[in-house]
Amino acid sequence: MNHNQFWSEVKTNNIQDKLFNTVCYMTGNHHDAEDICQQTFLNALKDIHNFRGEASISTYLHQIAINLCRRHCGKDRSAQLPDSEIITDDCPPPHQPGIFSGLAPHPAETLVQKDRDKIIQSALDRLAPLAKQVVLLKDMQDLTYAEIAQVLDMSMQNVRTCLTNAREQLKGLLKEFIT
Repeated sequence: MNHNQFWSEVKTNNIQDKLFNTVCYMTGNHHDAEDICQQTFLNALKDIHNFRGEASISTYLHQIAINLCRRHCGKDRSAQLPDSEIITDDCPPPHQPGIFSGLAPHPAETLVQKDRDKIIQSALDRLAPLAKQVVLLKDMQDLTYAEIAQVLDMSMQNVRTCLTNAREQLKGLLKEFIT
């Protein structure tokens, strides 16, 4: 794969926004997410000649980004960020376009989304780091079980088990907000 094919795939599938949203929710910080995404693309482009195509470009980039997030946050830091350190105001909601699209949500929706996103971010940050990663990749980025297994280097059965347990934990953490 050459650089042009790589960028064509990234743009066609809007991978940059999905990747940014994932990293932003993992770090809780817009600026760290930008840095990590930039480093992800630099690392991927540097080694693109080694890309064998066994996984999708999205999976390949998410794997690099997750590893960079792990190094950045430390193994357990992402699960223990105090609420005062969470900066979700800067992070786009997972269902909204990211910084690269130039689109902004309607102002009335922004207030509701910010409150909802802070609640979700707080609940996600209470999960174990691996559980948080699985939830973000499956429920917010819609990766398949196989892609998540490849990104996180675990079996599909472990992905399913981890996701089930994480969803149950989130349900408990968010029960007062679920109607």
